[in-house]
Amino acid sequence: MKTVCYGIFLAFYILPIAHAHSGESVSEIDIGYDSHYISEGRNNLTDGGIVWTTLSHALRDEFMFIAAYGLATHDNADYDELNLTLAYQQEFANLAYTLSYTRLAFFKDGQFDNELALSTHVNGLSVVTPTLDLVYSTQANGYFAEFGLQIEFAITPEIYFIPYVKVAFDYGYADRANDGHNHSTLGGAMDISLGKTQSMQLIAEHAIGGSFIARQANTERQQSWLGVHIISRF
Repeated sequence: MKTVCYGIFLAFYILPIAHAHSGESVSEIDIGYDSHYISEGRNNLTDGGIVWTTLSHALRDEFMFIAAYGLATHDNADYDELNLTLAYQQEFANLAYTLSYTRLAFFKDGQFDNELALSTHVNGLSVVTPTLDLVYSTQANGYFAEFGLQIEFAITPEIYFIPYVKVAFDYGYADRANDGHNHSTLGGAMDISLGKTQSMQLIAEHAIGGSFIARQANTERQQSWLGVHIISRF
C-alpha cells in the first residue's frame, strides 16, 4: 500500500505558520486521531481511522529528526506505518524550504520505501501564502507534486484558523498508469493554544479526485476526513 505520510506532510505544509505563534521549542510530540487516512485523493483504509504519534526533535538550527507512527483504529483495516525523517530547513529571502529524506516501513504489509521531498512556502505576503510540495519515491520511481495557497486568520491571540486549497499532480507515484492531475483539496486547520507548551489542532479536509481516480475500482472520487491533534513542546 503506497501512501504519503500525512503527519509529516502536514508538519511541513500547514504548521510552519501555526507554530510561529507558540515560541521556540527544541522538541514536540503530536498525538492525533484522523477519521480516515486520505492521501493522494484515496482512502488507504478499508474501515475506520488512524492514530498518529509523531516526535520531532531539532538536532541543530537547520536539521530536524521526525519519527511518525500511524496505527489503524479498526482491526479489519490491519494497517500500520512508520516514517523516519531527517529534514534540513532553511530560508532564502522570503522563501522557506525543507529538504528531507524519509524511510517508510509498512510492517503489516511487509513493504518499505524511501522518499526524497522538497517543501517550500513563501513568507511575507500580505494575504496568501503559496506552497509547493514535491515527493519522489524510490519504490514507485515516480513523484507527486502539490501546489497550494493558504491564508492565516487570527481569531484571538490564542486561536488561529488556516484555510487552504491544493491541487495535486501524480507522475508515476501513486498510479503508474496515469500522469497528470490527481486531485484537488479544500481544507482548514485551527490552531488553539492551550498554554505555553501545548496546543490543539483541529483539521477538516475534502479531496476531489481527478478523472483517473474515478475510474479505479473501489475508490470514491470524493473523500473527506476530520482530525484532532494535541501537540506538546518541550
